[in-house]
Amino acid sequence: EYFVAPDGTAANPGTLGKPWDLASVLKGSQKVAPGSVVWLRGGRYVYPVRNNKSSGNGFPVSLGGAPGKPVHLRARSGERAIIDGGMDVRADHLWIWDLEFQIGDDWRPKSPAPEGANTVFSVPTGVLNITGGTGIKIIDCISHHNTMGIGFWKSAVSGEVHGCIIYDNGFLGADRPHGPAIYTQNESGTPRLIADTIIGGNFSLPLQLYGSQIDRMVNDFTVEGTILYAPRSEARGRTYAQLGGGASRNIIFRNNF
Repeated sequence: EYFVAPDGTAANPGTLGKPWDLASVLKGSQKVAPGSVVWLRGGRYVYPVRNNKSSGNGFPVSLGGAPGKPVHLRARSGERAIIDGGMDVRADHLWIWDLEFQIGDDWRPKSPAPEGANTVFSVPTGVLNITGGTGIKIIDCISHHNTMGIGFWKSAVSGEVHGCIIYDNGFLGADRPHGPAIYTQNESGTPRLIADTIIGGNFSLPLQLYGSQIDRMVNDFTVEGTILYAPRSEARGRTYAQLGGGASRNIIFRNNF
């Protein structure tokens, strides 16, 4: 097991008394064996790129494990670890536990923002963004006050969102409300699971399993044991889920409320 803290450094050995910094661990600069646990001490981990229209999706993540031996990235028991800025995950066999994702800045526009306003804010998106890899699991995490909750895209081969709470994400745009709780696609042929999660009260949809008419990769999803509640009133009547966009297959809803 290894330890990370907001005041840790890349030169430390990653022990409880001399923890690493988060950025060097996430990008794979530290030697973390498959099957290891990386504990995040309590505090706020701030992605440093601010006041930049291309701040992006936060900390780049390539840390990972091996089949049957995932690396576990999780908050230390009883400690509140906040990721301020988000993560851009492109990794294999990584399980992310017990973390809170929240932009600390007062970034939300006071009036409707221009269309595509993700590109004009001076903060990173705050999103837990899964853009590639296999065997990614998001477990018991919280996401709020970001431009979106979780993005889990077709380029990721397999994965699971389990036991999370996702609320109060997004913003009001001049064109429409932006910021679903979970925006996801799947073309891997491997089922993707969303389970035992509470999602709602965002500016946009709780679930957006969607690809455009050209990009129809929305297959093999199971959503079970999940509580969906309505978007905010600013969502202009948006509903609980948007599924498909073209022909889709193997989408299962079971025991949801």
